[in-house]
Amino acid sequence: MKKTIAALTASILITGSFIPSAFASTYSVKKGDTISKIAQNHATTTAKIKDLNKLKSDSLKIGQLLQVPDKAPASEAKAPLTYVIVKGDTLDKVSKKFKISSTDLRKWNSLNNDTIKLGQKLIVSQPAAAPPVKPAPVHQAPAKTLAYTVKAGDSLWKISAAFKVTVADLTAANKLTKESISTGQVLAIPQANSTGAAAPAPKPAVQDPAVNVNALLNKAKKYIGVPYVYGGTTPSGFDCSGFVYYVYNQAGYKIQRQSSASYFSTGKPVSVPAPGDLVFFSGTTGGKEISHMGIYMGDGQFIHANSDKGIEITSVNVSYYKNRLLGYKRLF
Repeated sequence: MKKTIAALTASILITGSFIPSAFASTYSVKKGDTISKIAQNHATTTAKIKDLNKLKSDSLKIGQLLQVPDKAPASEAKAPLTYVIVKGDTLDKVSKKFKISSTDLRKWNSLNNDTIKLGQKLIVSQPAAAPPVKPAPVHQAPAKTLAYTVKAGDSLWKISAAFKVTVADLTAANKLTKESISTGQVLAIPQANSTGAAAPAPKPAVQDPAVNVNALLNKAKKYIGVPYVYGGTTPSGFDCSGFVYYVYNQAGYKIQRQSSASYFSTGKPVSVPAPGDLVFFSGTTGGKEISHMGIYMGDGQFIHANSDKGIEITSVNVSYYKNRLLGYKRLF
């Protein structure tokens, strides 16, 4: 009888050691996963995942099994923990104090940079996810268009500026595969909705302070030799604005796909360019129409999608580009 009880007790102990925590589940690491990404998808923090799995670094392997905290039921959801900034505090100090990442701290508090103020209240724990809200149906008047006949000297850029629309919208409305137009051609000009107000041009997102200009330039140089493809936005082929769009996003700058003229209109003018700024050129000597762009690299060099040679590095002092240089703009 004693042997039976001992065997039963041992069986319970052994079985119990394999029961997963009631508050955690197992997750298998997939390609492209990071601890931050996994934490975000499971409504937790990178610090909790590292602590739960006794990880000493952020490196992961595909197929690696991780314990991740289960999401608390709605009835157990608690208000996020807050902290009031005192003298001597920095964002880095606060993140270390509460064992959270600076990235999570900025995200939870909608901070664009690391600047904090004395007395400022910060959220220092994962905020509870808000229940999904079904938006009320919005009834909009159908989009209207105007017909415009192209005149001598017109360009898509001039027409878009005159009607306060983007070149991209103009191109899409007329299903154009290139930016050249001909005299007498009739274009559909997309108009505003029933309010009569023109849609505002999209503005670039605020740059994450962690983004490095060197990373941007290194990304750009990786694609030297990739062929020019009109409208191209992938490593199989780029046009000038498509190259800027792809490389900026690959480096962490979240921008929308626009034409060269639209990037020029949304950027901030700079008199002394810095690496990572954008450089713009006209199609003719002394012209004002934006026809080409590239990424300035410093020392008079820029990298761009040349319609003849593909992605290459060129000097702005080459006579062709020097005579057509319109200026530099900064998106961030």
